Amino acid sequence: MPSKNRFLSHIFFLFLFTLSLNACSPPYGPKAQKSNCKTCHKITIDKAHDFGCTKCHKGNKKGHTKNLAHRGLLKHPASITNAEKFCASCHKKEVETALNLPHYTLGNEIGKIWNAFFPADTPPRVSEIRGIENPKNKKQLIKDLLARRCLRCHVYYEGDDYKDTKRGLGCSACHLRFSKKGPHVFHRPSIKNCLSCHYGNFVGWDFVGRFEKDFPEDFRAPFKNGKQVKRPYGLEWIEMSEDIHAQKGFICTDCHGLNEFHGEKTTLKKGSCRKCHAHLSKRFGHKENSKASCASCHAKWGFYDFGIDLLRLDKPDMEDWSYIRFQGEIEIENGQAFMLDKINNIPVNGVWIKGFKKRRWWPVILGITKEKKIGVIRPILDLSISYVNSDDDLIFDNIQPVLNDHIRPLIKDWYLIEEKGASIWLTYSPHTIGKAEIFRTLFIRNLLSTTKTEVKQK
Repeated sequence: MPSKNRFLSHIFFLFLFTLSLNACSPPYGPKAQKSNCKTCHKITIDKAHDFGCTKCHKGNKKGHTKNLAHRGLLKHPASITNAEKFCASCHKKEVETALNLPHYTLGNEIGKIWNAFFPADTPPRVSEIRGIENPKNKKQLIKDLLARRCLRCHVYYEGDDYKDTKRGLGCSACHLRFSKKGPHVFHRPSIKNCLSCHYGNFVGWDFVGRFEKDFPEDFRAPFKNGKQVKRPYGLEWIEMSEDIHAQKGFICTDCHGLNEFHGEKTTLKKGSCRKCHAHLSKRFGHKENSKASCASCHAKWGFYDFGIDLLRLDKPDMEDWSYIRFQGEIEIENGQAFMLDKINNIPVNGVWIKGFKKRRWWPVILGITKEKKIGVIRPILDLSISYVNSDDDLIFDNIQPVLNDHIRPLIKDWYLIEEKGASIWLTYSPHTIGKAEIFRTLFIRNLLSTTKTEVKQK
């Protein structure tokens, strides 16, 4: 009897061992050569890219265990460093042009911030931006600010650990329907792809009718009808009226076309209202050379962040900042004492805390741009930057942009501010288009009627 039990126990353990092999790895034996990546990775691939996983992700297609199959595996073949080798093998022109345009160079974002503080400098390239331990001067401090706080929305970073900010790297940031375990389908950029970066009080969220709430607990509403409010972007928001184009079912790429992202620098054109509304050119103010932007009359509202304070703390007591810990930054929300360099994917000690003197949605504020054209403006560069090191020494206090004029007016419904040289106020295009507001339109019409050559401050 004991020998029979011993025999049965051997059979049982052999059965368990066989199960473990098949549960963790592709099939063994005669079926082994027929196994592939999809044996373990239950994903859907679009037809255009269904040519074998190892063509892009490398690895060992003859490996019959996880370790063997993943030897030499490339996690992000569409990233900045890999796209020229893998994506460009089929999409050469698209990759070459994309690498020279703003979504890759980040030149607009870097240039605005850098030249606000160092107007005589040539802004650094994105490859020169990095997180810096113990910055010794203002330039190092601004580079660290850019790398770890400002530039978290770009194709170099997978996004903070929130549901709707996660994305792929490089080409896949825009063209992949991101999911860790779901579809692996490349496609024309969806609005979800765009909003993984264009959220918060930036152009994009206004298109879908969202205004980001302020950070302090007093402005939050963590519960609605007794249930926890979802924060798929790490933020809460107020529902506003959508842009008329969003109401009609448009998405971002209906106006911002292929040329804007994969065109040559010499022929680059942004989305134009005249593409669909050229028939309105006979109306007053609607001519191609009009001195007022479309948004001047048609933007229903805009968002305005006044007094943006950014404080770097190298030895933070995160309990002291719990009152404003929901900032759309996962490191701060989790109470960590470090933040990732989002260009180079390297953790750096210390955190950047952000706050505002005032956040408002408001009827648009009009300005006269350097081109003597009426447009919508907002105080994008109303910044103040400070730094406290690990010894609690205040190294830099209230550093502000070096600008010729610091116009900080009281908000009224709308009025004109003339842009004289550098300013904290910059022109932007609110995506809150709708029926023109009658009194603002009459005001602009009267202004345009005063001169045929240029707009003068009223």
